Amino acid sequence: MDDSEPLVPIQGAFTDIGKAERQSPVWIIENVLPAGLVLLNGPEKDAYKTTLLLGFAALVAKWPCAAFPADWVAKCHGPSMLFLYEDSAGEARYIVEKGMGVKTQPDESILIADEPGTWRLDDEDALDQMFYWLNERKPVLVGLDPFINFHSIDEKDAGSMIRLISPLRRWAKQNGAVFIICHHPRKQLESGHAYSARDALGITALTGHADGILTMTPQKEFSVLVEAKFKKWKAWTKVINLAIWDRVGQRAKETMRPVDVMILKAIANGYDTPEKLESTTGIGSRSLHERIASLGKSGHIVLAKGKMRILK
Repeated sequence: MDDSEPLVPIQGAFTDIGKAERQSPVWIIENVLPAGLVLLNGPEKDAYKTTLLLGFAALVAKWPCAAFPADWVAKCHGPSMLFLYEDSAGEARYIVEKGMGVKTQPDESILIADEPGTWRLDDEDALDQMFYWLNERKPVLVGLDPFINFHSIDEKDAGSMIRLISPLRRWAKQNGAVFIICHHPRKQLESGHAYSARDALGITALTGHADGILTMTPQKEFSVLVEAKFKKWKAWTKVINLAIWDRVGQRAKETMRPVDVMILKAIANGYDTPEKLESTTGIGSRSLHERIASLGKSGHIVLAKGKMRILK
């Protein structure tokens, strides 16, 4: 091409990244729920997925809720629309009021679908009806629980799953909302093992398209290990003591495993390399490196030039 020949204008076809307006993540709940598609992943029992979903909706509705840690703050407020296959509106109210200590309000802040079985994502008419209500009410938070009951597609068929969930994510991104799908792992793990995002059914489509993945592993009563991964934000892993049921009236808080406390104490005492830690704690190399990685993800330590330093 002749150097003197003018270049074809890019307007309408491309955007110069240096001229684009920088877009940071939009948080529905800060550092927990980004706008877009979020996968809430955990076993069927004792992961509290439905409780978390209802609690998120309460926070978005500005209803006082102490079930979660104090730093789980809603940054966007508005109505929620929940499709709960296993719970009626009355049962959901019982969970919110008795299980979480939250006073509900008859102000249409949280809407529960009356017949969730009719809202099929693989049924064109049902999907049109769902988007009709989404566009009419503009909820900030939408939830499907459990996701597997809202379609009949083989979740290992990545192409079909992408076509199924892409409209949900697109609507959420366009409207500054979060679309939460509650799901369970491909298999149950033995006690003492933690679930991860890799354990989700339909892994390729679900995890690849999710803007956030919260994976829960049950711990002691009312406690869950939460592994959080995001497309555009740093990951974190924490054990959360939920203030629910018998703990209503207390304040939810983050706790640490005893092994993590031991590791942090050792680092504070100068055992600041993996080799030194292994020699003083007696923890096996593989387990030690897993815990160091977890502490790094949760922002407790940083590893630089082969040495660890406590951040908080």
